[in-house]
Amino acid sequence: MLKYSFIVLSVLIFWALRQPLSNATLIFLNSLNVFTWTQDQTEKKCLMEKNESLDLALARVGILEKENNSLREILDRLPANQKVAIVSSSLMSSPYGTFLIDLGANNGIALGQEVISVDSILLGKIIEVYQSIAKVELYSSYGNEIEAVLEDGTHVKLIGAGSQNYILILPKDIIVQTGSRLIAPGLEKYLIGNADDIDKNPNDPFQRILIRNPVNILTLNKVYVLDR
Repeated sequence: MLKYSFIVLSVLIFWALRQPLSNATLIFLNSLNVFTWTQDQTEKKCLMEKNESLDLALARVGILEKENNSLREILDRLPANQKVAIVSSSLMSSPYGTFLIDLGANNGIALGQEVISVDSILLGKIIEVYQSIAKVELYSSYGNEIEAVLEDGTHVKLIGAGSQNYILILPKDIIVQTGSRLIAPGLEKYLIGNADDIDKNPNDPFQRILIRNPVNILTLNKVYVLDR
């Protein structure tokens, strides 16, 4: 843009020199004004681009600061038997109900350790460990079996159905209501899921219950790894 302005200015000055003095003066002044305006616009555009880059940089700093503060708060209240891990992949990129975390053998992660959400909802367990990462398999993955406890203390077996769902098959005389909580055995009583749909066929002595884990795994970014 600036190079083009110099060329235009040179042509106008050459043409102005061939005009009467008064006209030449006016043409030269007008040309100078055009050149000055063009230069101002170029400088203004450069400043706007720099300001935009600075705004983006400041916004990223703000996001990183917010994430650091969030992690700091989590670490401050984290029990001694838990490690906080960042989810480095999701079900969108990892098949068969698995995801990766940014902790591995270098951080004391071992096979079989259980993983919960930040809201203390049981998600799955470690099935593969590398130096700096590990793979977590969801208990709700298709075909997996997990023990759970009903609100009345009855121990039952859940079968993974995929998509954060389980299937529970029980005799009809065991009462389970929609919204009933199912928890993992143990003192911590981690939530596994809630009864979402109950199917009772009059010709079948058993009832089929859909149990849904309330965690949206696709938006999960942090988890806790249990040392037990």
